[in-house]
Amino acid sequence: MATALPQDTTASAYIGRYGWNSLRIGGAIPDDEILEAVDASYDAVVAKLPRKDRPAPH
Repeated sequence: MATALPQDTTASAYIGRYGWNSLRIGGAIPDDEILEAVDASYDAVVAKLPRKDRPAPH
């Protein structure tokens, strides 16, 4: 996404080197792609939590 729409994506400060990006809402990135990125980010964070701290599956 960052290469396709560089005007609406930036590497996040400090954690950008780990692949985290900031996405501009209201720009050229469609809302459904932003929601997919948020879901993928949530899943990546939850997957690294200890099992006892993970939320129950929906």
